[in-house]
Amino acid sequence: MFMGLDSPGLIKAGIYAVGFLAAVFVIIAYWTIYKKAGEKGWKALIPFYNEYVFYKFAWKTKFFFILLPFTVIYAAAAIIQNYSIDYFFGNNIMIETVSMLAFVCSIAILVIRIIKLVKLSKCFGKGKLFALGLIFFEPIFVMILAFGKAQYAGTAKAQETESIE
Repeated sequence: MFMGLDSPGLIKAGIYAVGFLAAVFVIIAYWTIYKKAGEKGWKALIPFYNEYVFYKFAWKTKFFFILLPFTVIYAAAAIIQNYSIDYFFGNNIMIETVSMLAFVCSIAILVIRIIKLVKLSKCFGKGKLFALGLIFFEPIFVMILAFGKAQYAGTAKAQETESIE
């Protein structure tokens, strides 16, 4: 035994340590991506504001404001589900409605997030395969974007208008 921990406890502590280190590396990678995009790196650290800035350089800020209500509704539905609606309302239809609302919002958030990652790939001059990598292995591919030779080329929309001209 190590410091009163048995084998499963050590494994769990190791998993937490690896997860913590991965999170630190991803935060550093996003800091670097923000700097490559011409923003201050610290903006990657502030919740909600980091997403707003991300949409500003990767897509358009109006999509941030489209995503925001879905996020708020999803969070509210999750809170309501956790506090046993059955106890307050005694109504299964209410529980099903809140569950369906949470499900629809989570699908909308997922779709917008996938599009956002595709736009991020495009604004750094990467293709569809890199976008797939961002979607399925975001921490690894974010580090590749941050610490690789990729340079910020502008929003995907700006690139499309330049290629037309």
